[in-house]
Amino acid sequence: MTKPKSTGRNNRGGRPRGTPNREYPLAESSPSACRRCNSTFTAQRNKAASIPSIGEHQGKRHNLVTLHRVQCAHCGQWRMDRTYEFLPPGNPVSEFPGSTPENDAA
Repeated sequence: MTKPKSTGRNNRGGRPRGTPNREYPLAESSPSACRRCNSTFTAQRNKAASIPSIGEHQGKRHNLVTLHRVQCAHCGQWRMDRTYEFLPPGNPVSEFPGSTPENDAA
């Protein structure tokens, strides 16, 4: 049994040359600090709640706010951290009643 000969550049797999990279949405977050000792290290993190909310935070759109209950590793102080997320349309979590920007503007 013989192997088919490759014809060089034409048989390569992958993305064609000159094709731009796909743009992906980015998520940025800065570490929260303890109000008592200013430490950013956490000992324990528990998921508390996810709240659907459309808006803008630090110039980025979001449609979900997730609250985490966090304990400081240095002094033991408990705090609530907020994470702002944007879930694309078609995601079952992002489709909740009143999820249009027109409803939140009022």
